[in-house]
Amino acid sequence: VRRCALESLEKFFRSLKSSTVIKEASRLVLSELKRCIDLTMKLTAPRTVDACKDNRISKNEHLEVLHVLNVVNLVAPNLSPKIVPKVLSEVHKLFGSQIPALTRHALKTVEAIFETSRDRNIVLELGDIVVSLASFVSLGDKNPLDTVILAATVLKLAMDLLYTGQSSLWIKNLALVCQSMMGMYDASMFIHYRNDLIVINLI
Repeated sequence: VRRCALESLEKFFRSLKSSTVIKEASRLVLSELKRCIDLTMKLTAPRTVDACKDNRISKNEHLEVLHVLNVVNLVAPNLSPKIVPKVLSEVHKLFGSQIPALTRHALKTVEAIFETSRDRNIVLELGDIVVSLASFVSLGDKNPLDTVILAATVLKLAMDLLYTGQSSLWIKNLALVCQSMMGMYDASMFIHYRNDLIVINLI
């Protein structure tokens, strides 16, 4: 049922032609995303022992935000350019989550937006995101292997966008990004190989 709903929503966004309607539909997605993320951040904040005894509500809210992120992934190519930076800003809040599934889904959402945002003005949102991604990647095997690789891939996409959109910021962040990649070298041979490819592509 959920898959059918997602497919219908994707078709709906693709069918939109009016910029005004697209913007309003994008605002609805942003509003729901913001609501879920704000609630998730509250639930994952430090709590007392008594408050942590029953995590059923928290898990339900986590699932809800994952579903909304899936929606954003699907409609990313059709979101209003004026709303995309705000969506990125909201998703960025999940980078510091202690829940691996949330972090990975957030990275996938950012990846989806970056891959469809070549002509969109999101440069202003990239600075903080690059720093967060570089910090995550530099931790190497302290984070799940597949998530680190995904973060490195998204980091490369971010740097590509900076290179074409604002080269001065690309230069400013290049040393930080290359240094963060070095933190991956001790994780495994697989990361070592992928890391080499990403660094070469950056250069």
